[in-house]
Amino acid sequence: MPKPFFLVATQNPYDALGTYMLPYAQIDRFMVGISTSHLSNDTELQLVRDTHKKDDNIYKTHMNIDTISSIQAEVQNIAISDSLLEYCVACVQQFKKA
Repeated sequence: MPKPFFLVATQNPYDALGTYMLPYAQIDRFMVGISTSHLSNDTELQLVRDTHKKDDNIYKTHMNIDTISSIQAEVQNIAISDSLLEYCVACVQQFKKA
């Protein structure tokens, strides 16, 4: 896979045919979990309208792979103290207990 590689996965509702809850051993493979609700009819209609519009300028606002890779490299230069890292890990550990 070329870098940067980004994966988005979805989990269907448990009552949908052919889907199952993830085993505990697989849940930790996802960095972020997001629950979404259904869009209102008006919002969904506007989304479809906006997606259908041909607007060449929209592509100028998106980053290319070189820009994303450059930003990722810069992030590696950010200094983070051990005390902050320890605090972050402690927060995650408390969240796991909840």
